[in-house]
Amino acid sequence: MTRSSATATPAVPTRQRFDWVNVSFLAFAHLCAIFAILYVTIVYCSWWTLGFGAVWGIFCGLGITGGYH
Repeated sequence: MTRSSATATPAVPTRQRFDWVNVSFLAFAHLCAIFAILYVTIVYCSWWTLGFGAVWGIFCGLGITGGYH
């Protein structure tokens, strides 16, 4: 005898624990990126560098989107 879905009790979702090694690495990588952007724009600013960064960011976004799809 099988139970119908109307009378079945819903499963209680379990909460996932954080993987602190991955969280720490990702946070550190983003902090380094923010520091690098601030350093480049404040200390070593060049319009060519900023333009190249913007174009490179667009190409990376297109590459990730195209690769995913």
